[in-house]
Amino acid sequence: MKLIHVLVVVAFLGISASVARADGVDPIVSTKGCGGTTGTICDPEFLTPGSTTLTVTETFTCDLSGNCIAEDSVVNETGAAVSAFSLVLSALDSAGHALTYSCDTSGEPLFTCSQAGPDTFNFSGNTLCSDADDFVDGTFAPDGDECGVIIHLSGTQTEGLFTGDTVTASFSVAAPEPSSGLLLMVGLMAGLVSLKSLRSNPS
Repeated sequence: MKLIHVLVVVAFLGISASVARADGVDPIVSTKGCGGTTGTICDPEFLTPGSTTLTVTETFTCDLSGNCIAEDSVVNETGAAVSAFSLVLSALDSAGHALTYSCDTSGEPLFTCSQAGPDTFNFSGNTLCSDADDFVDGTFAPDGDECGVIIHLSGTQTEGLFTGDTVTASFSVAAPEPSSGLLLMVGLMAGLVSLKSLRSNPS
């Protein structure tokens, strides 16, 4: 009788653990550098001149130990340096698992991650240089000095991840502000036009 009771308790605990794992997957978000002098090849999406948003696609690959990672990278081709960006990640992966994200606080990430909501993250604390001369007539021709950031997600199979599970994210940067020199030139031009207009009007 006691043995049956123990077996029932063990079976119940096993079912509870399985259900707990199925409740959600907990990917950890971090950043790494690629391109330029990093020695790490980018497999990128391109933030092109005039663009402030793009979609990042992360596909998980799991190893024999059950550790799963997904990476996609963004190369800055806007013509202006990027010192901060935000990510809004999908609430479900392609397999329909609910996702609960968090920032990776270990190591030395390229950008510092701060969580602004359940699936919204802000990144700052570094600068992504721009190399807008790699696009010639709409064709990308890298010359080796591109600056990129890798969006890195990690998790485990025990959380419910499998090879091929995909997550999407909206990557966005603030529109670059014109430099103070450009603003000064615009102001001077406006002043000259105004002065010419006054002189051409008879009193």
